[in-house]
Amino acid sequence: MTFNFNKESKIYVAGHRGLVGSAILDLLKKRGYQNLIYREKEQLDLRRQAEVEAFFNKEKPEFLFIAAAKVGGILANKTYKAEFIYDNLAISSNLINSAYSCGVKKLINLGSSCIYPADAPQPLKEEYLLTGKPEKTNEPYAIAKIAGLKLCQFYNEQYGTDYLTLMPPNLYGLNDKFNLETSHFIPAILRKFALARALQDNNFIFIKKDLVLHPIGFGLDYNLDLTRIEKIEELLEKLGITREYIKLWGSGKPRREFLAVEDLADAMLYFMENVSFRDSGEFVNIGYQRDYTIAEAADIMKKITDYKGEIVFDETYPDGVFQKKLNTIKAERLGWKPKIKFEDGLQRLYSSVLKKIGEIMTTKEILEKYKTIVVYGMSTNPAKPANEVPHYMMARGYKIIPLNPMTEEIDGLKCYKSLKDIPDEIDILDVFRRSEDCLAVVEEAVERRNSRGDIKVIWLQLGIINNEAKKLAEENGIEFIQDKCIKIEYNINF
Repeated sequence: MTFNFNKESKIYVAGHRGLVGSAILDLLKKRGYQNLIYREKEQLDLRRQAEVEAFFNKEKPEFLFIAAAKVGGILANKTYKAEFIYDNLAISSNLINSAYSCGVKKLINLGSSCIYPADAPQPLKEEYLLTGKPEKTNEPYAIAKIAGLKLCQFYNEQYGTDYLTLMPPNLYGLNDKFNLETSHFIPAILRKFALARALQDNNFIFIKKDLVLHPIGFGLDYNLDLTRIEKIEELLEKLGITREYIKLWGSGKPRREFLAVEDLADAMLYFMENVSFRDSGEFVNIGYQRDYTIAEAADIMKKITDYKGEIVFDETYPDGVFQKKLNTIKAERLGWKPKIKFEDGLQRLYSSVLKKIGEIMTTKEILEKYKTIVVYGMSTNPAKPANEVPHYMMARGYKIIPLNPMTEEIDGLKCYKSLKDIPDEIDILDVFRRSEDCLAVVEEAVERRNSRGDIKVIWLQLGIINNEAKKLAEENGIEFIQDKCIKIEYNINF
């Protein structure tokens, strides 16, 4: 091997917020790699060639893990065909070509078992690729991933680079997406069982927290009514979730191989550290070495969640390809095997789901913990959401300090124009500002904390979280709880 991959090497993890990217980033940190670079989507759009080239020219990474991709289950692939092929083509071509232009010493790229021909013999050997057409249900994604794999191969052949592609099966693990419309099989079904179990226990606090924490999809997130139990039950039944049964798509007969994302991260690091493209060939299958029917996998999740109802399969939905099991002899010959048992990995994932739900705070819990609350963006209009929470808090004796530069007084309370003008000690800053305004608010809060030592928490209640703002807050000792609490309109009566 001609490259020198070590703890001081400058490593770029593309897609570090995703399922795979977050796992490889965590593993690199645990193994002592310190010179790591990554960017948020707001900072770097990997679909834009000019942005990617500028980033590589500035940062000059030595090694690259490509974990960025647009992914999803059968329905997402069927619904968003254009995005799946365009986004994945753009991401792969921009990253691989920029890596070459800037002299990246080695990169690890990812394919997927779903890009093999639909009628290929089982288990799938590396040489079966492109011997037939991919499964129709994920054709756009497959074509894009094949193009990325071939791009690595041809750069190796023409330019002498060391770009290696690993081919994993269906993945699952921590930091997965649980949107029931667009997620993969494991997170979608595990979420259904978790909700159904909570329904059997009449645990509507758990259900409300879940429905706010994770998008549902299917256009159902815009008019959620979580104030009435009958409406919640009606919504869950529409999703195939009841006390008596859970409805799953397809026949349950197709077979799938599942790999814990921690194992894939381990494989990516192993091949980066130890294996050259010249030793491995075009690409390498990375698998669990065993597959399950969909029904068998669902039954394991049913047992883990202790759901007492039945599993019903809706055969009006497509199954996809019947079997996808990888032949992993090459990976074993090169020295790598998986470590995490399927049942253990699912149990770990379910425990993490319960933990994350448990960490969510209701409004009542937040109000009991923090006493002096500054409401940033409190409105003079009682009909606006920014006034609902303050009125609720004031009625229960909590000290509210309005902050709005556009008015002098709100409901008899003096209104301050900036944080630095407030003489009182502040426990929590309750922010009603959309994500694009969030960074400016956090900068002001950090300035206040550095001078006064207060503001323990920022509670962002509107808009999508601004990761740059969150990072700035946490670096300065301020907890950011937008993603740990429930929007006030949903939980005021918890």
